[in-house]
Amino acid sequence: MATDYPIFLIDTQEFIAEKLQARLAGKLSTDEIEALSCEVVEEIRANHGGEPVYIPKAASWDCKNQHDEIFKKFNGANHHELAQNFNRSLSQIYRIVDRCRQNNKLERHG
Repeated sequence: MATDYPIFLIDTQEFIAEKLQARLAGKLSTDEIEALSCEVVEEIRANHGGEPVYIPKAASWDCKNQHDEIFKKFNGANHHELAQNFNRSLSQIYRIVDRCRQNNKLERHG
């Protein structure tokens, strides 16, 4: 990218290129990945350039995703392991599993 290109867009392009490289190495060349990441960033700039963009941390989204992951890995007897792996207390794991069970029941019957 050009040296006078905004640093946020350069960082975004590099991030996109890294993610594409990790997933598409061998399917796309490094040059193709570079071109695609530049194209994505240019599309974002063209469509949202000049707008005050706020990117939320979305902590509740992260929390829900982690709870879903905990429940997915729950096998009925691994509360202690999940507490260690997810850096949560044992009581938190019990609450998360219970809440996920209740939500799944509601979704199936509701």
